[in-house]
Amino acid sequence: MNEDNKFDGILMTMLQQKGNIDGFFDGVFGFLRRNTDFFANQKKAEEIIVNNCRIHFDKYTKQTKEQ
Repeated sequence: MNEDNKFDGILMTMLQQKGNIDGFFDGVFGFLRRNTDFFANQKKAEEIIVNNCRIHFDKYTKQTKEQ
C-alpha cells in the first residue's frame, strides 16, 4: 500500500455514505471546521484547496494522456 491509496477504504466508505462528491466534501470541510483551525485564515485555506486541486488535476491529466 502506498501513500496515494493509504486511506482509500475509509474515503470510499465516506463517499458511499454521503452519496455524491458534494456531500463528501461537505463532510470533509465539516470535520475540518469542528476539529481544526483550518478556516481561521480564509486566504490560506483557499490557497491550500486550490493548490491541491491543481496538483491532482495535473496528475490526472498526465495519467489519462499515458493511457
